[in-house]
Amino acid sequence: MSMSDPDLDPRLADTRPGPHVRQRMPSPPDPPVRHRALHPVETMGDVTLGLATVAAAVLVDASSSGIGIGLTIAVLSFTVWFSFAEVANRVTLRRRDVRWSLMVTAVAGIAMAVATPGVMAGSGIVYAAAYWVARLALSRAVWARPEFGWGVNPYTMSAFFSGPLLIAGCVTEGDARLAIWLSAALHDVAVPVVLRSKALGLAADPEHFADRYTFGVGTMVLGGGAVLLAGAGAQSGGWAWWLSCAAVALLVASLWWAYVAVLRPAQLAPSDEPALGRQLVAYAHLSLAAGAVLALGAARLTLADPLGDGGAWVSGILFSGLLIAYGGMAGVSSWLLQRPQWPLWAGVAGSCALAVAGAFVPNVVTLCAAAAAAVAVAAVARPLLRAPRPAESRTTPLVPASS
Repeated sequence: MSMSDPDLDPRLADTRPGPHVRQRMPSPPDPPVRHRALHPVETMGDVTLGLATVAAAVLVDASSSGIGIGLTIAVLSFTVWFSFAEVANRVTLRRRDVRWSLMVTAVAGIAMAVATPGVMAGSGIVYAAAYWVARLALSRAVWARPEFGWGVNPYTMSAFFSGPLLIAGCVTEGDARLAIWLSAALHDVAVPVVLRSKALGLAADPEHFADRYTFGVGTMVLGGGAVLLAGAGAQSGGWAWWLSCAAVALLVASLWWAYVAVLRPAQLAPSDEPALGRQLVAYAHLSLAAGAVLALGAARLTLADPLGDGGAWVSGILFSGLLIAYGGMAGVSSWLLQRPQWPLWAGVAGSCALAVAGAFVPNVVTLCAAAAAAVAVAAVARPLLRAPRPAESRTTPLVPASS
């Protein structure tokens, strides 16, 4: 059975048992939409690759190497998802080979998510192989669009450089593997900017991009928080543990709401430089994903020992994540809307202040303070638009009458 074709929209029949088969009554037409709806293959990739990105939170611990490998895996998985979203937006899905290439990428995301907890051990080769398969599948989908060309573009560069580099990194261990994989992650972050001219002339649907961003980032933030709480287990059942769970739920929900309230409408605002705006929006989402990974990593450490004193590590990891998330959203949305977004900048300032105070209190207090600050930011988050320019005077100048 082949996957659904976007050109086909079969009508459903009412097959409930009865004296005779009755046809379904016609329903009123759907309201017109201005952009293409999400395809099932796109939805599956958003879920699998989004979970692969946020799965890097399990690697974050109270050490510099744990933070480094967690952020590296988050960047690698995020760039695969972002390339997946771009290819599906710019390449037609009417061709079956394109849909199957995207399906292979989505399935590879499952393998990446499962292999993430042990990337520094035996499952590192599984993650690297799944990453390479996803990149090759995206390159195959890109070749269906002649405008991309068969040569150098952002997708083939990652397929034929970053993929083999990750495989080569599996030969080493420890900090050497981290260094090699970090170079691959930096390559994936830089290559869309260096080779952006290869895709500037291709049509893109901004509203469809916004839907993809919203769904993918929702999987990373809300889905990551749900998976974290589901996997934590209620062995202790103490008040501090349940209070920490409530704080995690409020934290991820508030961070998500701030994104939906400000950054999502900002990326749909008219811009004088749309190509640059799309690049900045992509990096704002990358900072949000990286910040969510750090925040969820600190939440995982808190759930392991709510009343313990994590010191500067737990507090620093938690509020550094919020600083990165709010900072990226605040900077890019302020540039797009051409007006400082003060609620998000308040989140940046609050994260800096609480990072210092959180080093001297138990972990549960630090997490509750972060949740309270996130709720306060989300409560006032709304897009602050540029003040309208005063209308020009239309008074007709006086013309001296002829004598």
